[in-house]
Amino acid sequence: MTMDKIKKYSIGELAEITGINRRTVRFYIQRQLIPQPQGLGRGRHYTDEHLKRILKIKELQREGILLGQVSRVLKEQQSDLNFTFERELVTKIQLHTGVWLEFAHGVKIPSDETLEKVRKILQPNV
Repeated sequence: MTMDKIKKYSIGELAEITGINRRTVRFYIQRQLIPQPQGLGRGRHYTDEHLKRILKIKELQREGILLGQVSRVLKEQQSDLNFTFERELVTKIQLHTGVWLEFAHGVKIPSDETLEKVRKILQPNV
């Protein structure tokens, strides 16, 4: 691949695509979770490598891995950085404060009656 074919992103574009803000991008760089942008001055840009890294960080966080542990996990996976990411439609149902059920597209969602039973189980005893 020639240099002309490499996709380049501004910090704003990278933030928008990944769903994080610019400050978080800078924080990830500071914590060495993603590499420094390429180029100098106004020519600074981000590449698909940055995009993949941020998406991987988000994936790990969804799995419950704390940000402090993400660095270690990423280093362990360093040899396999050719991540493949898929965006998938999901249905999220909040059962209780801080408790969500997430269903992948195509999975049968339980009836309202069943969900209500689960909600009652999660309610604190009064």
